[in-house]
Amino acid sequence: MEQTTRKSHSVRLLNAIYQNAKDVCDTLLSILPKVRDERLKNDVTVQISRCDGFATRAAKLLAEEGEKPMERSKLDRMKAGMRVRIAAARDSKPMHLAGMIRSEVQAGARAVLCRIREADAENVSGEPLRLAKHLCEYEESIAEEMKSYLR
Repeated sequence: MEQTTRKSHSVRLLNAIYQNAKDVCDTLLSILPKVRDERLKNDVTVQISRCDGFATRAAKLLAEEGEKPMERSKLDRMKAGMRVRIAAARDSKPMHLAGMIRSEVQAGARAVLCRIREADAENVSGEPLRLAKHLCEYEESIAEEMKSYLR
């Protein structure tokens, strides 16, 4: 019973990692066409690649658990993408786009941090927990990096 509960917490944590990383990728992909600043464009491109790597790793770990990643509905993804594209279309200055990115990754990091706390409370350990912590650290580093555009 305890092993089953721990596995379900691991699966929930991995799904949170997967969805968060995919959401960040979707946001960045929605913003990328509006980016005119070459340095910001390079940063966003690297961030997309790294976040996709987190999603891929979470999907692989889920597969090892005999699970498939939970995908957001196409409608939810379309709504989020449209919201980001509209906001980016209103103001495509690097300061505004960096602020949007910063806000999105901070919200995502908070969501994954909640799952990490749940997993800690249930004594989940191993690769899922390490991956979640690395994702949070990476998202915090993105938020810090985006501060340089806010000046």
